[in-house]
Amino acid sequence: MTVLDVVKLGFTLFVTVNFVQYARSGQARRHMTVFVRRPFIEWVKAIAIVIVEVAILVTAILLLMGLSPILRFSWLSLLAKGEEGTNLMVAPAQIPWFGLIFIGLLALNLPRLARREEEVFRRGTMNWMDATFRSLKFGLIHMVVGVPLGAALALWISGMFFSWRYFVGGIRESTYYHTLHNGVILAFLASTLVSI
Repeated sequence: MTVLDVVKLGFTLFVTVNFVQYARSGQARRHMTVFVRRPFIEWVKAIAIVIVEVAILVTAILLLMGLSPILRFSWLSLLAKGEEGTNLMVAPAQIPWFGLIFIGLLALNLPRLARREEEVFRRGTMNWMDATFRSLKFGLIHMVVGVPLGAALALWISGMFFSWRYFVGGIRESTYYHTLHNGVILAFLASTLVSI
């Protein structure tokens, strides 16, 4: 077992316990209120917009990651030779059988996680210049969970997208779109696990 395996296992235990505690706390209902009373057509429109945004993000990540080895750097690379960066949040999903359970727990926690990030990175944003710097910080903070530098920089795009939604309807609106963004990515991850 490598140091990286130990880190992934420790992270898996930590987030799983946290997610289960949240599920048992009854707070999910409060965080799910961002979805309440939204008409079906709004859901369709929002999901379509998010799919386009995620496609742009993925394209930017692929382009940036191909530019330089520096942009592929992640602190996880220091733990295992040849290891590329990843998001530790999805590492538990790759564990056989447990992965599907974890995806369910993660899906339940998406509104809470999105709300936390929106509170930190969007609340109080004054203008587009402010949004630009906050969005860069938003992207770079993802390096803490192992996201490579190029992907973290590309997440600026998502940060600006969420800022646009914040300007349209405040934290509730940006949280709604952020949750859908994470949900689209999670759905893709889940589909790859099922097909394996």
